[in-house]
Amino acid sequence: MSMTATQDGRRPLTGRQVLFGLIAFFGVVMGVNVIFIVTAIDSFPGEDVRRSWFQGIHYNDVLAERAAQDALGWEAVLGVGGAGAGSYAELRMTAEGAPLGDLEIIAELRHPTDATLDRTLAFERIALGVWRAPLGDVALGRWDIAFTARDLSGNTFEGKRRIWLR
Repeated sequence: MSMTATQDGRRPLTGRQVLFGLIAFFGVVMGVNVIFIVTAIDSFPGEDVRRSWFQGIHYNDVLAERAAQDALGWEAVLGVGGAGAGSYAELRMTAEGAPLGDLEIIAELRHPTDATLDRTLAFERIALGVWRAPLGDVALGRWDIAFTARDLSGNTFEGKRRIWLR
């Protein structure tokens, strides 16, 4: 019987084999971790809200702005119509039930997870208190529409609505 084989014909486990097995195991684990890290960094670019730390510091200002907005008595109803490339967003603005007239609407269509897909919406008044903006050829799924309505006196109303494009 030789020194390199056991009684049943198998070679004994050596320290070199154990070392190579451990190196291979941890090499695979580290390789998979690197793939996960690179994918995570590429798929999420960072903060969705710019300077979120400063926004937290000035949150009392946000609360005061919301109280002033509530005092205006304005209401907004934002909906989506049409299908495919003909889809549109429609905004109806009222004050105490009466349609609002001369408002400047600034709006943005935002993707919840990919800021590179965000785009500005061009709302045009189609009737008293009703504005419409074409959405164009956007990917199906969930989106957010954030808008600001401003009258000639400088009063502003901010709103946001999550929509589902099918």
